[in-house]
Amino acid sequence: MDFHVVKDMDTEELEELIEEEVYSFSETLILKSELLMRQLNEKEPGVLEDFETIKEKRDFQLYDKKKEQWKKAHEDNEEELERMFPELRAVMRQKVMQVLY
Repeated sequence: MDFHVVKDMDTEELEELIEEEVYSFSETLILKSELLMRQLNEKEPGVLEDFETIKEKRDFQLYDKKKEQWKKAHEDNEEELERMFPELRAVMRQKVMQVLY
């Protein structure tokens, strides 16, 4: 259950799902958050922007760039660890052998 799923549900369906009380705490929060966002949009139309409009904003683009940089750094770290693991294992084995003999 995530926001992409509940945004397409009608309000009555969301209310019924909340009443069922079979969802986890976080899933219930997602359902309730969607209902609150709809109420806000009814009271102040236009206050909520669609995702395409948000993606065009500078702040989102900066966030997206940082996210991509983080993913690249994480992938680079994983590759480095994979490269170093056999080397580290050999050093550890050597140290263990020195201690044992």
